[in-house]
Amino acid sequence: MAGMPHLIRRVPQRYERAFREENGARGPFEAEMRWQGREPAVSTSAARTLDGDLVRERVMYADGNPVQLATTIIPAEIAAKVALDESATGTGGLMSRLADAGHAPVRFTETITPFRPPTMREGELIPGIGPGEDGSYEPVTEIRHEAFDAGGNLVETTVTVLPRPIWTLEYSWHQADPGTPADFRRSFESFYATMQRAWANRLLPPPGEPESADDA
Repeated sequence: MAGMPHLIRRVPQRYERAFREENGARGPFEAEMRWQGREPAVSTSAARTLDGDLVRERVMYADGNPVQLATTIIPAEIAAKVALDESATGTGGLMSRLADAGHAPVRFTETITPFRPPTMREGELIPGIGPGEDGSYEPVTEIRHEAFDAGGNLVETTVTVLPRPIWTLEYSWHQADPGTPADFRRSFESFYATMQRAWANRLLPPPGEPESADDA
């Protein structure tokens, strides 16, 4: 994907209200792009399901290049309470509108599929990732994000698709009680076992092994 910008997705910073509203930003993506010196733009379409859920689909751009796809589902009972223009969410984005309606997200779950082929539709929306006629493609990373309010209600689900070659995912958190050395060892062993399974299934390259000649 020559000529495409390299981008960073930062958690939890992107979900902090002060960050996502900085200088009038309309949500985490716009704030992140500005933080990285990029010019953001978003194309949005929205529709209601038969059950009344609000579905918002976006193609997101950095410096004019499509770099991310996102589909968000807001449950009908939540969408009915949120002051939301279906094509625009205003300063701070959807999370700020949920907070204004008394459903501020306080807990998040993100499930990451680090490596999968793009669908034909994704390839149409992000040129250059394929799949090509010869079967070649650039892999994508899929993130399934769920947000819950203080009452435990699911307030939004978003599936984000990122072209893997141009994105870095950055996660940071505070450990209130690091526990004993034995606790840390058990956590590390569990993490390493998970990575071994990923390497065995070719989801990630083994340590020291380049993913391709370009990565050597």
